[in-house]
Amino acid sequence: MFLEIDLLFQKAAASHGAGQLTDAELRYRQILEIDPRNLIALCNLGLLLLQQRRFEAAEAIWRQAVAIDKRSAEAHHGLAGALTGSHQLSAAVRHYEKSIGLEPGFVEAFNNLGYVLQLQGKAQAAIERYQQALKIRPIYPEALNNLGNAQQELKQFEAALTSYDRALAIRADYAEGLHNKANVLCRLGRDAEAVTVWEQTLALYPSFAAARVGLGDALQRLDRADEAIEQYQRAISDSPNEVDGYLHLGDLLFDRERVAEAAQMYERATALDSRDPEAHNALGTAFKALGQAANARQCFERAIALAPDQPAGYYNLVYSQKVDPGDPSVRAMRKMEGKSARLSDEQQMFLLFALAKAAADDGDQRQSFNYLLRANRIAHRRASYDESRAMKLADELSQVFTPELLGQRAGVGCLSRLPVFVVGMPRSGTTLVEQILASHPEVFGAGELNDVNRAASSLARAAGADYPQAVIGATDAQLREIGENYVSALRACDSSASRIVDKMPTNFFHLGLINLILPNARIIHIRRDPVDTAMSCFSLLFLRRNSVLAAGYSYDLGQLGRFYRTYLTVMEHWRAALPPDVMLEVDYERLVEDFDAEARRMVRHCGLAWDEACANFHQSKRPVVTPSANQVRQPIYKSSIGRWRPDAEQLKPFLDALNGL
Repeated sequence: MFLEIDLLFQKAAASHGAGQLTDAELRYRQILEIDPRNLIALCNLGLLLLQQRRFEAAEAIWRQAVAIDKRSAEAHHGLAGALTGSHQLSAAVRHYEKSIGLEPGFVEAFNNLGYVLQLQGKAQAAIERYQQALKIRPIYPEALNNLGNAQQELKQFEAALTSYDRALAIRADYAEGLHNKANVLCRLGRDAEAVTVWEQTLALYPSFAAARVGLGDALQRLDRADEAIEQYQRAISDSPNEVDGYLHLGDLLFDRERVAEAAQMYERATALDSRDPEAHNALGTAFKALGQAANARQCFERAIALAPDQPAGYYNLVYSQKVDPGDPSVRAMRKMEGKSARLSDEQQMFLLFALAKAAADDGDQRQSFNYLLRANRIAHRRASYDESRAMKLADELSQVFTPELLGQRAGVGCLSRLPVFVVGMPRSGTTLVEQILASHPEVFGAGELNDVNRAASSLARAAGADYPQAVIGATDAQLREIGENYVSALRACDSSASRIVDKMPTNFFHLGLINLILPNARIIHIRRDPVDTAMSCFSLLFLRRNSVLAAGYSYDLGQLGRFYRTYLTVMEHWRAALPPDVMLEVDYERLVEDFDAEARRMVRHCGLAWDEACANFHQSKRPVVTPSANQVRQPIYKSSIGRWRPDAEQLKPFLDALNGL
């Protein structure tokens, strides 16, 4: 018998080492048929099953091993690994601790215990276990990598970077260490360095899909969107069964307002993993932008069913439609509110904004505003906005773009009549104006483009000076080239339109540059009551599909008031500085009251004949990705004028800032 077992062990070990796992499993099970209490065979079979991620089967084998020898540190360690794989985390912790108790120098057990504690959200306790592992074995790149991950969770980014560098000093080609180092560089705002690290990673491991997706994300933040698309497509090609490539490519396409293509990516993601709530939320957002309300609701409800304790699905659902107070989603959110201390800041933010919308739908505006105050406090902490930079820019615009400069350089840019710019405060009616114009058969609505911001940045880089001072030394040829590049990018959105609308609201900062590089462009400035605008901004998350918060000034009433005052100052300057007839100003309230006359005036300003399709703008099937997607698919209505507003004391931070107090 012993000779037979020894021979089977030799064959099993050879097959296991060669990766022939089916044959190795057969040999181990043959040994156990002869000797059911053979601990070595049980442990080897348990390891093989863990390799195959067959966690339930592995758990059964490791439990047999523990039953045979309760003092086997290896058996408890293996059982803990199987329990971790099947998400039985508390039980896994107990068995890792038993393993360490039996063998205090079991370094892998300390490392793996740290990993499970991290999964439980106990990052500080995890760090302590990783440090214990490193005391036993200082040269342990896996523990250093895990230590860096835990430090990232606690936002100790510099410390995390040090941990990854220590791991890579031990093993320079450590794929996970390289990938995580690039991630933390991004968290530190060092995207260009992260790109270099990811490129190094992919040179070593070309099929590392997560690294390729990370590289795509960094390239996107560096305004290298076309390269980012290539990386996402390569990730999908290399790993067609991995969901992340489809989701991230979909997000980029969505942000570029290529919504139908984004929806295709999200549909493929949900087909690959029908239990991924993020994929269903993404697909629902695309359906909402495409005007497919029933499909959107179905996706959001599916996301909620899959993750009932995740507020993002509820947020998407209530902001896609009006909800009744008895709606099950409202009851679920109120129940979740009672346990909100367990939620992360991001989860609380989604929940509070969703509760605010539900309360407003129920007519309880005061309760809605109280929720908004709490929600916006969290959003303000998470958002990025440099207020001093915005105010400095506003001051410098009036010094650089004088009437004299604009008069002297008139007509030097690209003379195309293609561009139409719709500007104003967010939530002032820019989406409505674009929808009216884009309903005209000769007009294409391109949405909110970042190309003018990029043009300003490229001019500054070329001049080696800050914007807007860089404009002063720009040659006529430079200005013309920038305008031509903008028109080429715009024409790529539609090959046949007579006019293409760029409705980035905050292009109001750049109207002087626009007039220099595109003297024949038309500008429409939409104005709205300041308090109505502010309350509309304060009631929303300006959230991109990739969870980045935009409009960072809108989450604090005082900051919002100062931004609004800055906007008024900038627009007052453009009224005096721009040539006559370039800019048409439209009041939102007048557009709603006298729609036909104002809509015709806008179309005429664009040099086009009136078309009745503009009067029926709400019937357009074009995608709309802004928060106004639902509103612009309805006929014109007046309920948003003079909307409910808090009392003067509650609005005081906004009103004081607006009035310069």
